[in-house]
Parts: sequence; C-alpha cells; structure tokens
Amino acid sequence: MFKRIKSESEFAKAINSENIAIVHFDETGSPYQTPDYTEFPKDPAYANARFYLVTIENLYELSKREIEARPDECFIIYKNGRKIKALDIMDIQTMHTELVKVIETSGFEHRVKKFDSVHDFNAVVASGCVFIVYFVSTWQDDKCKKDDYEKLANNPAFSSVEFYVVNSEDQKDIAEEAQVNVPSLYQVYKNGCKIEWGSPYLEPMEENLMKATRGADLFGSSSEITADVKSGRVVVVHFKEKKSHSCKFLSDKLRRLKRLPEFFNIGVYDIDIRDQEEIAEAFQIKSAPTIFIYRDGLKISRIVGQDLRNIREKILRAATGQSLN
Repeated sequence: MFKRIKSESEFAKAINSENIAIVHFDETGSPYQTPDYTEFPKDPAYANARFYLVTIENLYELSKREIEARPDECFIIYKNGRKIKALDIMDIQTMHTELVKVIETSGFEHRVKKFDSVHDFNAVVASGCVFIVYFVSTWQDDKCKKDDYEKLANNPAFSSVEFYVVNSEDQKDIAEEAQVNVPSLYQVYKNGCKIEWGSPYLEPMEENLMKATRGADLFGSSSEITADVKSGRVVVVHFKEKKSHSCKFLSDKLRRLKRLPEFFNIGVYDIDIRDQEEIAEAFQIKSAPTIFIYRDGLKISRIVGQDLRNIREKILRAATGQSLN
C-alpha cells in the first residue's frame, strides 16, 4: 500500500532509506482515482521499493521544492536521498514499464550519478574535476555495457573520478550541450576540457581514464616520463614493437597488473619504439622488449630477454625498496 507522508521529517526518512522510494505527489491525497495505481505495491517487481503518498495541499512547500517545474501531479523516485527520476502521470501499463526501468538501473546510484539539468552539467565541467559521462539511449538495451561501466566506477583506481550517465532521449539539452548526436558514447573531462571520447567498451574507457587520472600513464612523452621519474615514485617503462608477440604479451600483462591495488601508485608506460622514436632515442633503446624500472629518481634495473618472465615480482620488489639482484 501507499504510506502517507505527513511531515518533512517523515519525507526525509523515507527518501534516505536504502530501499527505492517511489513518491506519488497528488492533489487529492488519494491514489484511488483514475488511473488507479493501488495495485503497484503488491507487484513482485517492486519488492525492493516502497511507495509513499504526499498530498500537495498539505505539504505545499515540500511539494513545490520537489516537483519544481513539472505538472502538479507526478511520481518521483528516490534512492539514498537522491532524486533518480520524475515521471508525469500516465496510464497504468506505461507507468509500470517506466518504474521498472528505473528500478532495474538504480544500482548505479551509489557511484554513477545523473545531472539534474544542463546547468548542473556545465557546473561540473567548470569545476575542473576529472569525470566521465556515458551517453545512452536506454539502459534496458545496454545491460552488458552498463555492467562494465559499473565495474569501472567501483574500481578503487578511479575513486577520484566522478561517473555520470545521461539518457540522450530524456536529457536532450545536455546531449546537445556536449555535442553528442549518437547514443552509446562516452566523454572524459579534465580541467574544464573534454580530453577523450569514444565508444563504450571497457578497455578504451579504462585506458583513457588511466591517462586522465595518472598524468599520461601508459602513454606519455619523453618529458612526462622524465618528470614522473623525478617525482621519486616507482616507474616502469616498457619499450615495445607492435609486431613482436612477446611485446604484446608484456603489454597485456602490464595492463592487467596496473588494475591491481598494489600497482595503483606505480607509473607504467607502454612505448612503441617505432611510433615514438624520439622517446626511444632519448632513452637509448635499440631493441624490444626492454623494460626500465626507476625508483627515487634513479634507474635501478634494465630487464631484457628471459629476465622478463618474473616482471611482476621484480616491480613489486622495486616498489617496496628491495634489491632486484
């Protein structure tokens, strides 16, 4: 059944629950009308949701604040105190479909947020923080990519990154502001600028976020690598050739290692000696694969050939100050 909310404190308690709160703002204060939504709370699809009723006339200031510019009567869905979605009054079947869609995608609300307006979007851009926004047409058709995005958002390596999702159909003004005219597109922003964008596959997203948050990790110029070495942290530079199978194996291994918690504070660079000849020349590299390991601003190891087999152990020993001999 719909639980009637009689005060601001009751409302605050309802929407700050871990359960999804579905609040019907109604002028009459009764759900027994046309359309009749009274059967919704009994449906198993809403097992993790709670239904509430707010009479607009009795709680006018609260209703005005929450409804904003929408029609007087509407449904608003909340989770963890955050407004997820507002829905105009519609026929029973359409309302059911829309509510279930919101519930199915609400798992994002812990880390993946939504913009309230185009003004909110511009404010986040202007803040200069690193954030990624995923533009979609509908989450129901994007479950696989949704799971990848959620996994990326919950990766401790990206705890400093803000994650957002925008439905290009529901928030056309934000999509237009970001110059997005196709669904399934992500953009990465840093220091108020759009620095990366592409199709929503986990590896490109992950690499581009690494690049944005770790000062060109896995990429980089000679000066950027030198600056990272001078910072004193452990830095690993892998010099490779595209056509080499052993180089490809090492690149894949280093990318996997970079996702592990013990590698979060280790700089890892993947440099192709043919595409980035100036870097290879600066470091006097003649063949690949070759790996340099730096610590405290000094090169402590040059690893080639058979020695590359235990690269993970060698890097971790360097990170903890142990000898590599």
